[in-house]
Amino acid sequence: MRDHKEDEGLAAMGGSCVRMVFFVSIVALVLAAEQPTLAYLDPGSGSVALQVVLGGLGALGVLARLLWRGASARIARFFCRSGPAQGSAVDSNSTTR
Repeated sequence: MRDHKEDEGLAAMGGSCVRMVFFVSIVALVLAAEQPTLAYLDPGSGSVALQVVLGGLGALGVLARLLWRGASARIARFFCRSGPAQGSAVDSNSTTR
């Protein structure tokens, strides 16, 4: 006799097997359709590739800086939102002359 939990496990495994077969078949089709390419990379190609990598790193740095500023501002607002600390020297009901 089979348990219902065992059947559910087999059904879940069947879904992942279908995905795996689909992925393997797509990879096999791509590899089968591959054709040799006659390409030439001139000496300037390395310079362009280096510029792409450095530009990407620069963009990541700017993005990190912007995200850090936004996150730190939110954190500061979160902790400063509670108002004045208890036991502070300034009393809100007192008047200054």
